[in-house]
Amino acid sequence: MSRKYSEFKNDETEKNLLSVWKAFEAEFPTDDECWQEIYSRLHRIDCHECGSEKLTATSNCRTMRCTNCNSFVWITAGTFFNRIRKPRAWLAAMYLLEEGISISAHRFHQLVNISATGAAQIFKKISLLISNLSLTPNQYSELESPGFTPVLARRSKETDAWRHPSIFDRASIDSQITPPRMPFADKNSPTNLFETMLTTDSQLAIYDYLAETPAKSARSAHIDELCAQLGLNAADASAATTLMEIDGILERLPGGRFRIKTVFSSQLRPNNPKHSEGKMDDYQKSLLKFIEFTKAVFHGISRRYLQLYLILFWIKLDRKRWSKGKLRSLCINSPFIHDEQLNSFVSPFIVTIVNE
Repeated sequence: MSRKYSEFKNDETEKNLLSVWKAFEAEFPTDDECWQEIYSRLHRIDCHECGSEKLTATSNCRTMRCTNCNSFVWITAGTFFNRIRKPRAWLAAMYLLEEGISISAHRFHQLVNISATGAAQIFKKISLLISNLSLTPNQYSELESPGFTPVLARRSKETDAWRHPSIFDRASIDSQITPPRMPFADKNSPTNLFETMLTTDSQLAIYDYLAETPAKSARSAHIDELCAQLGLNAADASAATTLMEIDGILERLPGGRFRIKTVFSSQLRPNNPKHSEGKMDDYQKSLLKFIEFTKAVFHGISRRYLQLYLILFWIKLDRKRWSKGKLRSLCINSPFIHDEQLNSFVSPFIVTIVNE
């Protein structure tokens, strides 16, 4: 039986949730403020017909008119927010995650007045986006799925008939995993500081282009130039530059130009902890914390989406990487996630978990 609101009010976690939710409602009371937040964080808005950036507002908050060819422009077309109907629900999910608030789909649907299924889809798509961009925590371990048996209690399409959800074999999992459609970096071991943080082909191409001059911070480029010179589409280029800016590799200049930072302050990503001393302590502590976290928030999960829940766990722990505004900027400037992508997702047998 689900808990009513009155049953939550004495919980410390619920008090924190309501405090953050009150701040969100004050900042984004209606959909109009949410659309303004989305538009303000978009790196690029142009006409899909002629490419012009000379646009004027219309009576519809989701469209603009091109003054060059007089066509209508759907501002969020092709972005993560493509065709969404309730921007406030999507923005609320990101806002809560940035504040370190973990919440079940059932509790979230009560707050934003959408279906529980729709609420679950929002969080899964946010996690899937991060998974598609091939991001990894600074400190992580790779563990086999059977280690998460205590929380694998829900069935999915992946679950074998007449077997408990926690009973599975690697062969059946590998047979269901389809190759990713997005271009992932397939590089050898990193040779320098920057390569350890560049995880997609788009990021590598942008860094190489900006670093061609002897003085690595001398060249700057607008995102239009990067698209034209490197053959990238606007969505991939925006996502790549956003991530590199978050990691401290690039800095944004006036006029929407980017350049490599003169002083790179981010630390080198360490080797996979499974190869380092003390690995047992690291992954055992992380595993126990994830199990505790999952039982407290979700009560149980399916193995199919295990990696997506591990990403939510990473967002909760890593307050520096996912601080206020960073997750929103990443999502807003990333490509659209189709329902088919989510429905076909299957966590690999060996998954990645963040270490504190």
